[in-house]
Amino acid sequence: MKKASGTAGGVRVWDAAFHPEQIYSEAFFKQKLDYLHNNPVRAGFVTDPCEWKYSSAGFYYADKEPIVPITVPEW
Repeated sequence: MKKASGTAGGVRVWDAAFHPEQIYSEAFFKQKLDYLHNNPVRAGFVTDPCEWKYSSAGFYYADKEPIVPITVPEW
């Protein structure tokens, strides 16, 4: 495994490649946005994505003012 990891002494657990995908539709955008918003929930930090202070979930789902300005794409 050391040889396969590509590092001198470590074992790589994840794929080192980066596979960007173009956001091509509103449905695809929403899928990715929901995934991002639910990361703090999956990690057990909050029970509702809108509770995470630095998330845009409050802006999209609860009409909260975001910390960082958000520009909503026009489809």
